[in-house]
Amino acid sequence: MIMNSSVSKNFVESDRQIAADISRISSKKTALEIRGVQKRFKDFVALQHIDLHLYEGELLCFLGPSGCGKTTLLRLVAGLDEVDEGQIIKNGQDISRLKTEKRRCGIVFQNYALFPNLSISDNIAYGLQGKKWTKPLRQERVSELLSLIGLQGSELKYPLQLSGGQQQRVALARAIAPEPDILLLDEPLSALDARVRLHLRQEIRALQKRLNMPTILVTHDQEEALTLADRIVVMNHGVIEQVDTPEVIYNKPASQFVATFVGQMNLLPAKIQAEDWLYVADKVDVRLKLKHQFIPNTGVLVGFRPESARIVSDDSLVTQGIRLSTYLIAREFLGAKTRLHLSLDPSHAAITDLAERTIQIDVDHAATDFLSIDSQVIIDIDEKQLHVFDQDGRAIC
Repeated sequence: MIMNSSVSKNFVESDRQIAADISRISSKKTALEIRGVQKRFKDFVALQHIDLHLYEGELLCFLGPSGCGKTTLLRLVAGLDEVDEGQIIKNGQDISRLKTEKRRCGIVFQNYALFPNLSISDNIAYGLQGKKWTKPLRQERVSELLSLIGLQGSELKYPLQLSGGQQQRVALARAIAPEPDILLLDEPLSALDARVRLHLRQEIRALQKRLNMPTILVTHDQEEALTLADRIVVMNHGVIEQVDTPEVIYNKPASQFVATFVGQMNLLPAKIQAEDWLYVADKVDVRLKLKHQFIPNTGVLVGFRPESARIVSDDSLVTQGIRLSTYLIAREFLGAKTRLHLSLDPSHAAITDLAERTIQIDVDHAATDFLSIDSQVIIDIDEKQLHVFDQDGRAIC
């Protein structure tokens, strides 16, 4: 296998960094363990045999489409729903049957759930009950948290006098006020506009690191998961598809679902000819090291990310991987880059209905370069950037 030395070095350094990150996380003490958890709602199976660990100081993200079970799993941890089978262990204690108020979990909901008739100060202090929290200590804690979230001087205001981002900060302060063992965030940013969401997620991450508080974040936003999480739990139809660092999830997806849900993935039909030879899109041969042996003519899918393809000239040196001749059918200007929509068939260039096109390939290209619609575009994809999925959607390369 021949690779450019700088590319090879980058892969090695990336793998080393990923291994170091995994080692750093897994060497920490377990804050929460989910063992064989199952949940049904009448005939609907919401969660199937969930096994998972949350480590001290870690931000773990549950990522998946609507209905995949991520919010249900968070509610089971919080005690808002009861497990049907399995255990939830927090700091060595089985909390599976404990009431919500006994679990010492701070919860932030999507809709903030602030009390509109209470001041900001009273909202934050709402959970500070019991003999430990005397009036002076409550006042001190509220002042500390208002400073932490940057809302000093807003003690006497009411929630409706604040912006959405400010309300979410107050909800976060209220959740961490009683010094919980674990922080649970249920899509806390989805109701905010893009600019506020970007700023607030940076604040949440900085605050979580500062407090070193184990945190679970539920989201359907892949960018949010990739930028915030130490590890991502990708869920689908009540099962876990993959658990790993954002880098591994993106670069080494364990299934076709993960590959297409996290980021964008081009998928081309292919057939295994013999051993490690594949015939891709009825056009090109490629030799890839597969995890298992397959019967010849077995159908598979070969995938690659839009940024993995390189536009080349027809007479350029062929890399180890695949080279495809395509035709430009549309393009999208995205600022720093342009996304090119390509077809393998020149007759598809004139088709405007995407549903009528058999195969479309998306490639990210420098925004300064200009290519005319219908023009031929030759792309190379290095073999290291290729993924192969079997008929069950499992990664086999």
